[in-house]
Amino acid sequence: MSEPAGVDLNLAVGVQLQASIDTLAGELRRYNDQQQKLNQQVNVFTIPGQPVSLTGSAGSLTGTLDMPQLMQPPSGDVWQMVGVSAWGFTTGSVDVYLNNTAGDLEFVFTSAGLWEPSDYYLTPGNRLVYSASGITGTVTIKHRYIRIAAEIMGPYLL
Repeated sequence: MSEPAGVDLNLAVGVQLQASIDTLAGELRRYNDQQQKLNQQVNVFTIPGQPVSLTGSAGSLTGTLDMPQLMQPPSGDVWQMVGVSAWGFTTGSVDVYLNNTAGDLEFVFTSAGLWEPSDYYLTPGNRLVYSASGITGTVTIKHRYIRIAAEIMGPYLL
């Protein structure tokens, strides 16, 4: 005795559905593995407060902080800047430049505080340099950044 046509159709649909579920499960596993690898290549770091060496007299102290070995990403990394703090001064300003004090002016602290840039990335060979002027007090600078392996920047930005 042969099976009714509907049973064969139900069996075929069931097999196709199981194959689709298996494919989807495999894609989900691959996606989760990729996300885990990305997370292992992204880390949050803080460069502790660095004092700016100042010269002059109170109210007109000046100085520059430029530390390439400490304040720029090494080859193979990109830093997403998430916070720069400047504190210790009551008058004056601290200018933040890209690469040198003749470079692009990125931000100005007119008082002690926090700069939280959005979508600001430093690549190898680029750094932030600080120039303080008209200072009363001291100046200390601290960086917070997310370290991203350069080879995953595309997926990271997505």
